[in-house]
Amino acid sequence: MKYVLTNKGINLILRGIAGDTITFSQIQIGNGSVESVASATALGNPLLTVAIESIAVENGYADIICKFENSDVTTGFSRTEVGIFTQDPDNSAENMLFAYGASDESEADYIPASGDEILETQFELMVFVGTTENVTAIINESLVYASKSYVDEHINNTENPHQVTAEQVGASPTGHTHAFSTITGLPAAYPPSTHTHAFSTITGRPAAYPPSHDRRPARVVIGNSGAGYTAADCDYLCDGTDDQTEINAALAALPSLGGKIVLLDGAYSITANIMISKANAELCGTAGAKLTFSNNSYIKIVADGCSVHSLILAGTQTSSSKPVLLAQNCTKPEIFSLRVSKGGIQIDTCTNAIVRNNFIGENNGYNWGIRLNSGNNNMVTGNNLTGAYCCIYATDEKKLTASQNIADTFNECGISLDTCEDAVVTSNNFSTTVGGGIIGITSIDSTRTLIGNNNINMDESGYLFACINISGSKKSMVIGNVLRDISAHQVVNITSCTNILITENVLVSDYATKINTSGSSGITQLNNYGYGL
Repeated sequence: MKYVLTNKGINLILRGIAGDTITFSQIQIGNGSVESVASATALGNPLLTVAIESIAVENGYADIICKFENSDVTTGFSRTEVGIFTQDPDNSAENMLFAYGASDESEADYIPASGDEILETQFELMVFVGTTENVTAIINESLVYASKSYVDEHINNTENPHQVTAEQVGASPTGHTHAFSTITGLPAAYPPSTHTHAFSTITGRPAAYPPSHDRRPARVVIGNSGAGYTAADCDYLCDGTDDQTEINAALAALPSLGGKIVLLDGAYSITANIMISKANAELCGTAGAKLTFSNNSYIKIVADGCSVHSLILAGTQTSSSKPVLLAQNCTKPEIFSLRVSKGGIQIDTCTNAIVRNNFIGENNGYNWGIRLNSGNNNMVTGNNLTGAYCCIYATDEKKLTASQNIADTFNECGISLDTCEDAVVTSNNFSTTVGGGIIGITSIDSTRTLIGNNNINMDESGYLFACINISGSKKSMVIGNVLRDISAHQVVNITSCTNILITENVLVSDYATKINTSGSSGITQLNNYGYGL
């Protein structure tokens, strides 16, 4: 069953994004229907109220578990409607209908009367909550049962979770002893406490001994002779020529548990790739550590749990989309606090990547700043991007979050989503005064995209396509954005889309048609506010 947000539910998500708490209070089931889900405040024919057993929130959705039994059902019915209720944030004593789900009677579950059949079951509901940080539920403690996995874990717990004493279970007390004479099977004699062997008398020892095994991550310091450092100051010393040689040697020498490579201040010349291929490796710099790349070289991360941060990275590209840092086929790479010029950051087929608080600029209007491809659950947040063709470009991404980024002076778009699923684009600030066909945010052939609480300011007097453009997409929402342009085009452009909700947006433009929905179906527009310049 699909659950659709009511108008009150949408407004509560907006308040949640701003900091309010969403508190789920109860679930109702019935056998009726409603004419309009958007304006509904109650079920068509509610029959039972079901308490909430547990709730979990992940990737913009609340997963609600309910325990249901039919002990109070005297007449069987088909469950054609389900209502998800929350506390009214302005009056906690009142419940309001947050989301509504409906089924045709021919497909609905049948709830038998208790006299005909005893029914006890658990069912799960998933409802969208966006980027709301504070989501909770009123839990009925009488419905909280131990799951099989919890019981199995408890049985296998050898740490004595109940603090049972030896005497309580019939075991020997701590002070239990035997007289020496009653113990059988003793050896005939014991070596003295000072018993030793000379090294030469010990047989069976190996011919050679391996080095000590890895016990902790290492910390390696790399210096640069051009900045005045000597071999006595660091573990590896670069000389300003092919400095990737020393950096790669330091990375390869890290133990299996990983470690930190610290580049002291100075100018490093990189003419071939820097390879981070050992898990949990960290490459970082002190203030003033600058790597200049040539020959299309870059830093490449191919191991899990690695990070690159606190460095100045200078590429040489002028008209092609070459990265200065590439993370590929790995999990949990973290890239932050970099200052990048004439190059970009690329995340390719990664999971749980974080790209945060980087400055990326001087791309001459040709390239992307941050590019993501075929990843899952990645996050791009707090970055400042300027001068790129497309500041953030994502293709085939799932569960991407792009939030609190600043993008300006771009030639094409602030964020482009192409064939993505479950992307959340929120609280970004985009503005530009250059370029041709400019789009603040575009979503093409994507599904379940949330575009909310963004500020887009387009001052290009030439050809502006739209502040927000959604094409060939479905099941998406445009909520609470402030959009301004001074060109003679629509502010929001929705073409060839299905099931798009556009609500609570502020649209500032002299153009008469501020929202274009040509060739689309299932478009809902609620409480949008249009103004002239």
